[in-house]
Amino acid sequence: MELFIALIPALVMIALVIITRKVLLALSIGVLLAAFIYTDYHVWNTIVYIAESLWGILTSFDWYMPIVGFVVIIGAITSVLALTGGIRAFADWAISKIKSPMAAKLTTWVLGLLIFIDDYFNALVIGEVTKPITDK
Repeated sequence: MELFIALIPALVMIALVIITRKVLLALSIGVLLAAFIYTDYHVWNTIVYIAESLWGILTSFDWYMPIVGFVVIIGAITSVLALTGGIRAFADWAISKIKSPMAAKLTTWVLGLLIFIDDYFNALVIGEVTKPITDK
C-alpha cells in the first residue's frame, strides 16, 4: 500500500499536465503533495519541511547552486537568442529547406548531436529551435 501512496504525486502531476497543459503548476502541486505525504499528512510539518529543504538548497554551494546558476545562465542565453530573432531566423531558413516530417525529425536529431554542450543547454536550445520546424 505504501508503494501505491508513493506513486500518487507522480500520477497527479502527469494528470494535471495532461489536463491543464501547465507544467510548473503540476510540478508545484506534485511537490506539495509529496511533502504532505512525507510528513504524515500534517500541514504545518509540510510547510516547515519545504521551507527547510529550500533553505538547504539555496545555502548549499557544494552541489545545488552551481547547477541552478548554470541553468539560469543557459535560460538567459536562450531567451536572448529568441528575443533577437536568431532562433526564428534559423527556423525560417530550416522550414524552407525541410519538406517532410521525417526530415524535421532528422534535423532535430542532428542538432541534438551537434549542440550537445551540456544536457540542460541541449534541451533548452534544441526544443526552442526545432519547435517551429516540427510544428510546421
